[in-house]
Amino acid sequence: MQNAYDLKELAESLKQDGLKLSEQALKTVITKTFDWAKESAKLSATPFDDIAVPVLEKVRDYALEKVDQVDGVVEAVGKK
Repeated sequence: MQNAYDLKELAESLKQDGLKLSEQALKTVITKTFDWAKESAKLSATPFDDIAVPVLEKVRDYALEKVDQVDGVVEAVGKK
């Protein structure tokens, strides 16, 4: 901190924390949603949605890669 009670510095600190929280929340939502869709496809009586599972996994991986950039720090080493 450079100056006492500098609201701009506080806002920047909170912004970065908020971005980290947002990124983690987005990762959770994406992972759970795609897991739900994959499990639903397996339980479904129709075989057509089973075909979509590999595509869904690629889309999930792509979405997680993009979300990893929200806070400006890329942390993913490999695909999750």
